Amino acid sequence: MKTYRYFDTVKKGVVSVSKEIAEGERFIRLNAEQEAFFRANRRARYEEIWSGKLADEEPNYTEEELLEMAKARKIRRIEDYDCSERVNGFFFEGNLMWLDKSERAALKNTIESSVLVGREMLNVWYEEMCITLPVETARTMLAALEIYASDCYNVTARHILSVKNLSSIQEVESYDITADYPERLQFNAERK
Repeated sequence: MKTYRYFDTVKKGVVSVSKEIAEGERFIRLNAEQEAFFRANRRARYEEIWSGKLADEEPNYTEEELLEMAKARKIRRIEDYDCSERVNGFFFEGNLMWLDKSERAALKNTIESSVLVGREMLNVWYEEMCITLPVETARTMLAALEIYASDCYNVTARHILSVKNLSSIQEVESYDITADYPERLQFNAERK
């Protein structure tokens, strides 16, 4: 299958497609030299591909631009940490688990329905494990898990805001993204 490459002037990059597209203000087809340069230099920026030569030096960023780039990198690290098992996790009988927001909402509905029909016990499936709990125990555990998730969200939001307000690259680089998160919850079947 033939591949056609175009400059995307909106996204500032090269796009590869399997059929020709109409050239215009947004898409400009690479010529043979640009195509060869792109194949030899896959990490080249679009300006370099357009001109057919690599820039000799790193761009000269202002201190403000460098600070904003450092903040963006730190915020990505905060968001990655927030999604990691170090935050999104609790222990049940020593097993590391996590229920995302939609799973917690589904479990809440199941618990409420169980209460309405008078059930005393509830089966909760996690991966290939069936956990049988008293309904009230499951309700209490879920409430604690919701509070934990909310507390973690608040810490993440505070970290992001704090990083946005830092005024030096050194402050950004030394900022501890792991601070202030609550301890992961530990549940046992006997918990009531």
